[in-house]
Amino acid sequence: MVPIIKQGFIARVTALFYAAMQGQSLLTIIPKLSNLSNLSSSEHIKNITLAISYLTPERFLEIVKDIQSTAFTIETWSGVDLSGYIHNNIKF
Repeated sequence: MVPIIKQGFIARVTALFYAAMQGQSLLTIIPKLSNLSNLSSSEHIKNITLAISYLTPERFLEIVKDIQSTAFTIETWSGVDLSGYIHNNIKF
């Protein structure tokens, strides 16, 4: 795979993982994460890493399944979800 494509794909999946954690309020378990705008990049990465380290294997797999259903299903690619709702883009 071309490196730029691989990096773009990894970045997209990483962003989906972050969005899924945020959507499930898993980033609020660490007080510092509630005010991310005041953190440096390295502090932000450390706090995200810490939040991920608190995940149980079961919870981690739930997030992975959420990403799979959000980005890698026929419904997502076709633009229509199971209820018939037409969407223009995957949730992000």
